[in-house]
Amino acid sequence: AEYWQYCKDCSREGYWAFMVIKMTGNQKLVDLAVCESNLNPRANGDKKKGIWRAKGLFQYHEYTQIAFSARYGIENPVWGDPYQQIILTDKMVKDGYGYLWTCWKKLKL
Repeated sequence: AEYWQYCKDCSREGYWAFMVIKMTGNQKLVDLAVCESNLNPRANGDKKKGIWRAKGLFQYHEYTQIAFSARYGIENPVWGDPYQQIILTDKMVKDGYGYLWTCWKKLKL
């Protein structure tokens, strides 16, 4: 599927699908982001005891984003930053960590 097929209003969703493809060349990551956040970089998820535990395009938990950012040399990680999440997710998936996302398993990517 091409990136514009994910565009509902041809602004936010279309832009983020385009950025994922532009930055990684990996359509599977667009599919993952659609499943995880509907391509919404402000999405919150995994609410427990009234607290949102996941944030962003790829729904990272804060600890996971910070720990893997350090592992991959991403300086000054900001939890939920969509550009950092695109770069980090690409690196993690290339290294076999796709299984950490529920949607990766659900979509059988």
